[in-house]
Amino acid sequence: MDSPTAGQDVQAVIELELRLQKPEVRAEPAAVEALLHPGFSEFGASGRRWGRTELLAALAAEQPAGEQSAGEEPAITATEMTGTRLPTT
Repeated sequence: MDSPTAGQDVQAVIELELRLQKPEVRAEPAAVEALLHPGFSEFGASGRRWGRTELLAALAAEQPAGEQSAGEEPAITATEMTGTRLPTT
């Protein structure tokens, strides 16, 4: 069974991930750098591997994709997280 701390850790990770989706954060390289671990790596939907350097460069070149109302959150619901334990600071 999940402990309250594990639930809080999951919620913190979700909040950080949602922050990365905000156009004002994505447009600010220092803000993105603060959110990504130096060893960050992920695979996109296309199968492309993105490292931290590649993602920062892509976001710097990204054009805003429309306006999102202030305070509006993406429609994401997380119910469970399994796999690698995420380091917390």
